[in-house]
Amino acid sequence: MDELRFSHRLPPYVSFTLWQKLLENLRQSPTNRLDGRYYRQIGFSKSQMLAMKSALLFLKLVGYDNTPTPILGGLTRLNHDEYKATLRIVVDSAYGPLLGELRSMTVRELRLYFQDLGAQGEIQRKCATFFLNIAHEAGIELPTQLSKSPRRTKRVASPRKATDLSPLSIAFKKFPNLDPNWSEATKIRWFEDFGKLIDLSMRLRN
Repeated sequence: MDELRFSHRLPPYVSFTLWQKLLENLRQSPTNRLDGRYYRQIGFSKSQMLAMKSALLFLKLVGYDNTPTPILGGLTRLNHDEYKATLRIVVDSAYGPLLGELRSMTVRELRLYFQDLGAQGEIQRKCATFFLNIAHEAGIELPTQLSKSPRRTKRVASPRKATDLSPLSIAFKKFPNLDPNWSEATKIRWFEDFGKLIDLSMRLRN
C-alpha cells in the first residue's frame, strides 16, 4: 500500500536551498520526528513545511508518521563519499524512469515530464529545478542542455570527505545498485538492508 501511495505523490517542488537547510539542521539537531514543531523551530513557514513533507515522502525518506528513515539519518551523518553514494540511491529510486530519458531531453521536455505527473504552471519549473539540483548533488552526469540550466541555489556545508578506506566505506561501495526492474518486494527488501547498513555505520561512529 505504501508503495502505491508513494507512486502517486507529486515530485518534489520545494526550494533546494530549503532542502539543504533541513539537512544541515538535522546534522546539528537530530530528531526522531519531523513534525510541525521541528519545522517551526528551524524557521519553516506552513507552506514550506507542507512542500518539504511532500518531498520527503516522495523520496521515501520519512514514513507517514513523520519518522525519519535510517537513510535520511545517513544523509546527515555519513562522510562525503557515503553521503553522495546514498543520495544517488535515493535519486535512482525516486526518479528511475526519468533518468533513462535524460540524455535527449530539453529543459522544456523535462518540465512537460513533470506536467504528466501532475505538476501545473510554476510547479513544473520548481520540480525540474529541484531534480536538476539533487541529481547534480548526487553526482549524476546531466546532458549539456540540462546541465547549463540555472539551478538557483546556494552552497552549504556538506559532509567531510573520507580520508580512509574503512570496512564500512568498502561495504558501501560493494553494496549492489538498486535495479528499477526489480519486483516491488525485492526493492523493499533492498531498502531495508541498505537502511540496516546505514544504521550500523552511524552506531559504530557514536
